[in-house]
Amino acid sequence: MVFGFGHKGLPWGSLGYVNLPAAVTVSRMSVLTAPLGVAAAHNLPSGILKRILGAYLIGIGAWTIWKAMRM
Repeated sequence: MVFGFGHKGLPWGSLGYVNLPAAVTVSRMSVLTAPLGVAAAHNLPSGILKRILGAYLIGIGAWTIWKAMRM
């Protein structure tokens, strides 16, 4: 955020490199959806949660490698 002060070409609502409207939106959605995640974590068996997390991490890793190969 600090290094972006005075940088030209940033979108409206930016404070340095942080866009405040986007940050507020992400924060609000996190607060609203956190109870859903807690409920899912308490209701699902741990084995299923581990598989979901593993699939997510494999997917993100594959996507990261794919994006790096395209550069």
